[in-house]
Order: sequence, then C-alpha cells, then structure tokens
Amino acid sequence: MQSLKERSRNLKRDELVRLRGLKTRVDKLEDKLAVIDNIVYENYKAYNFLEKLEEKKAIENNINERALEYKKINKQFLEKLEKLKDLNEIEKSVLIKRYSESKRWQKIADELFYSVAHVHRLHDKAIDILCK
Repeated sequence: MQSLKERSRNLKRDELVRLRGLKTRVDKLEDKLAVIDNIVYENYKAYNFLEKLEEKKAIENNINERALEYKKINKQFLEKLEKLKDLNEIEKSVLIKRYSESKRWQKIADELFYSVAHVHRLHDKAIDILCK
C-alpha cells in the first residue's frame, strides 16, 4: 500500500506529465498544420481543396483549444515554482525545461552542463520539494 507521501508524489508527477503532454500535442498539431498549409497553398487547384481547408480549420481549432489549456496549466505551474523557496534555480530550471518546455533529459543535461544521471537526481529532489 502506498503511503500518503508516495500518492502525493505520484499525483504531482501525473500533473507534470500532463503538462508536458499538452505541449507535445500542440507542437505536433502545429507541425501537421504546416504540412496541410503546404498542401493547400501549393495545390490550391487540387480536387480535395475544400476538404483540406476544412481539415486545416479543425486542426487550427484543436491547436487553439490545446494551447489555451496548456497556457493555463503552465502558468499555474510556473507560479507554484516561483512561490517555492526551497527550490534552487537549477532545480527550477530542470523542472521548467522538462515539463514547461518539454525537453528530453539529454538536452537538459547538455544545456546545464551536467550528466543525465545528475539531472535525474536534481529532478527527483525538486519533485520531492514540490510535493511537500
């Protein structure tokens, strides 16, 4: 059976993973929109022009909805990080890069000039502080 602290930690991780997932989905939708834009504008005489325009509109609406949700959750996340006095700047940076900017562990390690293992240690410590 999980302790209260473990459950709290797991819930916090779930929230952060959701934030990262939203950022990833928005990025993927924007990529898909760019492809459709190329198809629509390069082949405007194509048979399925109207279908592509409708698909583009649907994707734009989906991007806008996801982006608003992401911005709201991200703002709450960043505000919470700013209020935490126990987190140092490096730990905050790891959390922001991982969840707000949706970066991979290796990229974070490279940017901070740490090993991936050390970035994981910083992340784990920051999550523990976040869950207090």
